[in-house]
Amino acid sequence: MDALLAHDFEVRAFFHYNGRNESGMVSETVLRKCTPIYGDLMDESAVNKAVEGMDAVMHMGAIISIPFSYDNPVLTTQVNVTGTLNILQACRQHKVKRVVVTSTSEVYGSADPLPITELHPLRPQSPYSASKVGADALAWAFYCSYGLPVIILRPFNTFGPRQSDRAIIPTIICQALSSKDCIEVGALHPKRDFVYAEDTADAFLKAVIAPNEVNGETIHIGTNKSYSVQGIITIVQDQLGTNKPIKVVGYRSRPNQSEVLHLLADYSKAMRLLNWSPTVTFGEGIQRVIEYVKENPEKFDANRYAK
Repeated sequence: MDALLAHDFEVRAFFHYNGRNESGMVSETVLRKCTPIYGDLMDESAVNKAVEGMDAVMHMGAIISIPFSYDNPVLTTQVNVTGTLNILQACRQHKVKRVVVTSTSEVYGSADPLPITELHPLRPQSPYSASKVGADALAWAFYCSYGLPVIILRPFNTFGPRQSDRAIIPTIICQALSSKDCIEVGALHPKRDFVYAEDTADAFLKAVIAPNEVNGETIHIGTNKSYSVQGIITIVQDQLGTNKPIKVVGYRSRPNQSEVLHLLADYSKAMRLLNWSPTVTFGEGIQRVIEYVKENPEKFDANRYAK
């Protein structure tokens, strides 16, 4: 939303309704510059109202928590698949000129070979990733069946200052800065390709204005560099000047068959079709997150990710 407004787009934002009228991490300044609509992706009429009159739609709404999907596979599937269907139906009805559907690198599971191209087989290893495979398949089907101008962007692990402290990078930083005597994680070996949030936003902007020849394409947003959980902890502690011991705890672990070992993006297609490439290094991004956490301690809790 920040990026869209900075480029003088007229923005309408669809938020999941709750009794507190919360809008996540979106600032009041940004809210005043856009048109917020509160509803539910599973409500076809609400989605239809939100889409009406729009030239382009960025579909980012989803249940994204993998641990949540283990306990709630039905709700995860309903929101991620039926919600996507409602978006696609509304965009088709209102003849939207560009639909950008947000996928996830999790659809590949523990990929082989690396780096991963868009042609790699889909191997979902969690209810969440399976639901996103279903959503992507619907988007492709609407492109093929109805000519809906869809682009599927598949970001790898996006991170940045306003990310939830349940995510791996903020929770490591929170714990390193806190009075806790150790840093608790679920595993040390999984590796991920991390993309800074502003770079991801830039990819979405470029997808919105891309020529029609890009319709129907699935495009990776990544860096072709990966870091393990152990590596992240080392970088964070080096930048903070701390040296806390690490504790692997069961409540943060995925089931063995569900743990995705390594995600590494080949983003050459994004370079070719969108003229996109990452600009913020991992170390620089980590430093920005550290600064944000220090400046906004009330928004972060080192113990939030505890049962």
